[in-house]
Amino acid sequence: MKRAAAWRIDLSGLREDWIVQANEILAEEESQHRLGIHVNVDTGMGRLGVRTKEELLEVVEALEKGENLRWDGIFTHFSTADEPDPDFTLMQHSIFIDFLRFLKKRRHYFCPLYI
Repeated sequence: MKRAAAWRIDLSGLREDWIVQANEILAEEESQHRLGIHVNVDTGMGRLGVRTKEELLEVVEALEKGENLRWDGIFTHFSTADEPDPDFTLMQHSIFIDFLRFLKKRRHYFCPLYI
């Protein structure tokens, strides 16, 4: 993690416990750089990412508390975007936008650089 922070390599974050642990590791190593994190939202692919608004809020709150972390982005994986039928992608997009609106309504969160 220290190398990722030093080399300005951002990582994806999807669980509160991982975010807390990453912050603790960087604190122990006395890193001179903050680690950039992009929050991964699972909008239907079913692999990685926060799946509920409650999980998203936990991750974002952990990021905000992490003195050695920097929230740089939020993303999802449109798993069928290259297929002729756009229905699943449109559903994923709708879910993703709903998550973004939830964050906006919930509090005055920092808007990440990349969405």
